[in-house]
Amino acid sequence: MNDRSKAPQRGPKPSRQGRGSGGRRGAASGKNTPRPPKPKRSDDAGRAKPQALTTYQRSLRAVREIEGLARAICKDLGVAGRDDLPLEEVIVPVAVRLDPRGGAKEFAERLRDSLTGRIYEAVKSAIAFRPGHVYCFACDEPTCACSLPDDPRETFVGYTPTGRPVWKDFGNLCLELKHPKVDRLYGPSSEILVVSLSGDQLTGELLDGFGRDSRTYRVLAQIVAGYLPDHLKPKSDDDDARRVLTLQIVETSAGQREKRVRLNVLGLVSDDLVEMADRDPAGPAEALRQLVGATRQRLGSASRTLAERQLADPLSVDALKTVEPIVTRLRSDLARALKPVRYRTDHAAARHREGDRPTASAVSDARRAPDHALLRDMRRDTVIVIGPRGRAHVFNEAGRHVTSLTLVPGELDKKSHQGRWRPLKPHEISTFRATLADG
Repeated sequence: MNDRSKAPQRGPKPSRQGRGSGGRRGAASGKNTPRPPKPKRSDDAGRAKPQALTTYQRSLRAVREIEGLARAICKDLGVAGRDDLPLEEVIVPVAVRLDPRGGAKEFAERLRDSLTGRIYEAVKSAIAFRPGHVYCFACDEPTCACSLPDDPRETFVGYTPTGRPVWKDFGNLCLELKHPKVDRLYGPSSEILVVSLSGDQLTGELLDGFGRDSRTYRVLAQIVAGYLPDHLKPKSDDDDARRVLTLQIVETSAGQREKRVRLNVLGLVSDDLVEMADRDPAGPAEALRQLVGATRQRLGSASRTLAERQLADPLSVDALKTVEPIVTRLRSDLARALKPVRYRTDHAAARHREGDRPTASAVSDARRAPDHALLRDMRRDTVIVIGPRGRAHVFNEAGRHVTSLTLVPGELDKKSHQGRWRPLKPHEISTFRATLADG
C-alpha cells in the first residue's frame, strides 16, 4: 500500500456560489441578494458638513452681540424704549486679545464699562436739551424748577459756581451792562432793546465738576430782546405783563464724538410764534417766526460741518468759532425784525391792517402759477400762491393781495402734512383765476 492510499479522503470542494452574499460570483450572477448599504449614523442624518465661518460672518456675529449688550445696558440705565433719545449709534474703542493663552475676563469688563459710560453720556446729552429750559447742573436735571425763570421779565444771566441757573430782570441787566438806551425801556414811547452775552459771561463762574468742562449743555452765546410789545406776547399774558425773548446758541455732545449746535428759545414757545404770526401775517411776529426757522437751518448745517471736521481732526474742532457768523447775523436780523414795530407810520399801519398792498410780483406770480401751486389756508380761509425762490403770496376771497412771505426750508411740506394748507379744488381754481383776470 502506497503512501497515497493512506491519506485521508477529502470531500468535494464547496462551490464558490455557496459562499456568503458577498461572493464575487454570486454578486456577478445576481442570483443572491446584494449586500445592503452601510447605515448612516443617526447624528449625521440631515446634517451637512459644517463649513468654516468667513471673516464677514464672524464680524456680523460680533456686531450683533455688542448691539445686544448695548440694548441690555440701556435697559439697566432705565432708558430703553424712549423715543426722545437719538441714540442711533455709539462709538466704542474695543481692545482685542490676540494671544490665545489666558482668559478674556479683563477685556470683557473693559468693553462693558466703556460701552456703559458712552451710552450714559449720550443719554444724558440727549435729554439735557429741553426747549424753553436751561440745564441745571446743581440738580443734574433739564426741567427742574431752577430751569425756568420766576417772572417773564427775567432772562438767564449765568450759573452759580455749583451750576444753578441765575435769572435777572432784563431792565436790571441793561443797567449793569450800562446800555446807552436803558431809559427807553420805560414810558409811553418805550423801545425794544437787544443785548448779547458771550458764553464766557454765562459759564465763567462754574467750578470743575459742576458743569465747567461739561459738553452736555454748553451755552456758546445768547441774545436777549425786551421788552416785547403787546402784539408779540401770547394771549395768556396780562395786559400789563412785560416779557423778554431770549435766544441761546447751545452746544450738546453725545459722549466724545457727536457735537450739535442748536437754538433754544426762552420766553416764547413755537405755538406762541405760530399763533401770533397767524394774527399778523405781515408783521414782526411772522418775521420772527421765519428768523427762528432760518437760524435753526443754519445751525443744522453748522452741526454737519462740525461732525465732518471732527472725523478728520477731533482736536481742531471749535464750535464757538463755527457759530460766530451765525450769532452776528442773528443779532442784526432780530433787531431788524423788531424795529418796524416802532417806526411804522399811521398810514402804513392802516394800509397793513387793510391788507390793500398791491405788489406787482405777487399778481404776476399768481397769474403764472400752475394749478398745483394754488393752496387754501384752512385757518384763515385765504388763497396761498407758491411763487419762485420760496416766495408765497396770500390773497383773500376777493382776489386782493394781503401779504407776501418767504418760506423757510421744509415749511411748505410741514403745513401741507399738518393739513393747514391744502390744494385748491378745480372749481376754486377757476374762481380764483377769474377773479385775478377781472383785476
